[in-house]
Amino acid sequence: MGIDSKPEGEYAACDRVFPGRSSLLLLGLSQICGDDVPDGEGFDADEVELVPSRRITGPGWFGRRKPVVTSAGGRTAMTASGDLAAAIRAAAVTPAAAVDAYCAALDAMRRAVDGWETRKEWASFAFTALRAADPALSEPAAIELTGAYLRLSAPTVAHAVYARLPKRTPPGWQADRVIGRFLVETMNGLRRDMEEAVAVVDETHQAAAAAMLGFYDAVTAAVAAAAAAGLSSRRLCRVTRMPGSTVLAMARRPAGERLSERFLGWVAGSRPGTVSEADLELLGERLAKMGVGPQAARAAGKLLRALELFAVAGPRYVGDAAERQQCVSTEIEIIRTAPARHPAEFWRSLTPGSG
Repeated sequence: MGIDSKPEGEYAACDRVFPGRSSLLLLGLSQICGDDVPDGEGFDADEVELVPSRRITGPGWFGRRKPVVTSAGGRTAMTASGDLAAAIRAAAVTPAAAVDAYCAALDAMRRAVDGWETRKEWASFAFTALRAADPALSEPAAIELTGAYLRLSAPTVAHAVYARLPKRTPPGWQADRVIGRFLVETMNGLRRDMEEAVAVVDETHQAAAAAMLGFYDAVTAAVAAAAAAGLSSRRLCRVTRMPGSTVLAMARRPAGERLSERFLGWVAGSRPGTVSEADLELLGERLAKMGVGPQAARAAGKLLRALELFAVAGPRYVGDAAERQQCVSTEIEIIRTAPARHPAEFWRSLTPGSG
């Protein structure tokens, strides 16, 4: 293999000592960037072309970065993918905050429920205090009365009394207070705390669902814009981590566009799970049995897609918050396997005015 009479460039010395080695080195680079290998961040196989070396007179080839000029103002594919990533990051902020608020509401509800459950530990105290306030009260009558005040069954109170469980005094108790009135006020407060906590959970749950639907719409618009700017389907899949069929639908490209099985397998491996058409059909059937109309069922399927997208985009674009991701994963599992755990009113709320 010959060398130009005036070799120039960083590989000229290599060619003099080891003729043809720079050609082999650069040929290896082009093979590494082949179409059958998943691309790294910021470098796409469809942006590589093989061009003859100007320093080598033989059949040497090497991979050279080729800007992909689009029809939209001459932007490169890297710029378009960066814009797509920025759009996804901006769109993910609102649902992330909404899910965080929902998680906080769930924690508050758990604390309220735990507070309600502590009434069982007050049984011995209430039994003793009631008999002290009314010495004529018999043990069986005091057990029944304690159960009525604490909203416990008589066997539960009897077990606490006869097993001599430790007496725990309710917070706020003072010796000069009337025990019956104190127990009524305390139980009403605990009940009110639970009802308020449940109401906040329902409200934040609906807000998180609405934010997820908005997130999916924003990502769909961003993908369509990136596709119009000339971004390849492979790069769209890589940036969004969505299945090829979903990305093609978002990009408004033919469903039959070919993407290599190896590449799609790599994309699928980066996601916690893939929502299939069978999942969406089964979800629609289950919601139909609950009396949820087809429009709300389609919105539920869209919500499932949005949650799946956020499960991947969340750690990448808005931080890997363990509680948030666990909450999203749990919601995905609920919708896929037991949508009846959420009332029909919730599903109808996804599409106001739907049946």
